[in-house]
Amino acid sequence: ICRNKGRALAEEFRESNRTDPFSNIPPALLSADDIIKYVEETGAISPFYSDESRLKNASYEGRLGEKAYEYDEQGKLKHKLIEDRIIIGANSIVFVECDLDFRLPKFMALRFNLQIRHVHRGLLLGTGPLIDPGYWGKLCIPLHNLTNEDYPISKSDGLIWIEFTKISNLPIHGRAPLGKEYWDIRDFLIKASDQLDGPTPIRSSIPLMAIRAEKAAEMSKRRLVKLTRFLGGFGAIGLLAFVVSLYLLFSAFYSNIGENHKFLSSRIEKVGSFSDEKITLNRKDLDQLKFDFNLLSGKFDSLMHENREQSEKIKDLEEELSNSK
Repeated sequence: ICRNKGRALAEEFRESNRTDPFSNIPPALLSADDIIKYVEETGAISPFYSDESRLKNASYEGRLGEKAYEYDEQGKLKHKLIEDRIIIGANSIVFVECDLDFRLPKFMALRFNLQIRHVHRGLLLGTGPLIDPGYWGKLCIPLHNLTNEDYPISKSDGLIWIEFTKISNLPIHGRAPLGKEYWDIRDFLIKASDQLDGPTPIRSSIPLMAIRAEKAAEMSKRRLVKLTRFLGGFGAIGLLAFVVSLYLLFSAFYSNIGENHKFLSSRIEKVGSFSDEKITLNRKDLDQLKFDFNLLSGKFDSLMHENREQSEKIKDLEEELSNSK
C-alpha cells in the first residue's frame, strides 16, 4: 500500500463513519495476519509492505523519515540534514520523524519501541510511547545518544518496532482523539518547548556536565601544583614539622569534638527516655531540666569557641610557614 492509497483508504473509512470491519477479531495485541487485514481495510499506516521485509509476527518496522531537528549551542531549533543517513552526535538529542504516515481508526492504538540493537549500542528512546486511537500525522522520535561517539543511522535501517492493539470498545468516557493532524514534527517541538518556562531549548545535559567536570578537575590540578610548590620550599625537615603540627592540631580538635559529642548524646538519651507518664514532672524536675539545658548550651558555645581557636591556629601556622619560605 503506497502513501496515496493509504490516505484514500483512511479518508474513505473516516468519512463513511464505519465501525470495526472485523468485529470477530477480539480486542488484543494483533498478530501479523490481523495487522494486514486492518491496514488494507482502514489505511492505518502507509506505506505498508505485507512481506517479511518489515512485518514480524506481531509488529511492523518503522524507519527513518525525511525530517530531523536538533537544538544548536545557541538554543535555536535547526533542521538536520538527512540524505541516505543521519548522524546522531555524541551525547546529543536529535528529533527524527518516522517514514510512515499514521491514520488510525478510533478503535486502534499503537505502541512503538526502539529496535534493541540501537539500545545495545547506547541509543535511548524511552519505553512504549502510545499513539492514541484516531491519531493522524507523523511520529516525532527523540533519539538520545548516550555514548561519546557519533552514531550513524541509515534510512534503510530499521529504527522502531510498532505494535497494533485493538481496544475493548469505543469509550463513552475519556477525552476524544484530537482532531488536529500533525504532519510536521517541528510543531511537536515548538509546543513542547513553549510549555516549559517560555521557549526553552531541549538539549542533552551531558556535554554541559562534562565541561563542568573538566573545569573542576583542572582547578583541582592547579591547586595541587601550587600546594606542592609551596611545601617544596621548606625542605624535608620543614615539611615534616608542618605535617606534625597539623596532625597535633586536628587530633586535639577531633578529640574535643568526641568528648562533647559523648556528653551531648548522654544528655539527649536521658531526656528522650521519658515516657508519657514521666511528663507529669514536678517543679523541681523542671528546674533541673532547665539547668541541664543551660549546661548543654554552655558546652555547645564553648565547643564553638574552641573550634574557632583551632582554625585560627591553623591559619597562623600557614602564615608563618609562608613567611619563612
